[in-house]
Amino acid sequence: MSAEEQTLFKLIEQILDLANEAAEEAGPDLVNSALLQAAARYNAFIVAANSDDLRDEKHSAVSYLVTRYKEMLGDNIDDFIENPLPKVDLDD
Repeated sequence: MSAEEQTLFKLIEQILDLANEAAEEAGPDLVNSALLQAAARYNAFIVAANSDDLRDEKHSAVSYLVTRYKEMLGDNIDDFIENPLPKVDLDD
């Protein structure tokens, strides 16, 4: 695994740890909404910061990010299909 991949997985773990900690107080549904909004906001910031014509590039940026998200979400759901979690009550 490359140094960049190691850093990526470390960052993912740090974000998930923070999300799990926040879920203890705010609940998983609210944390899920916050993560989605934060990802959208940060992605929009990165696109805007690297764009020569944001209005012109908006459609392709959104299309790319939606495609990547669908791939990652599908891969993670497949992982949970192969490695089911025990049932937990998320309303507590």
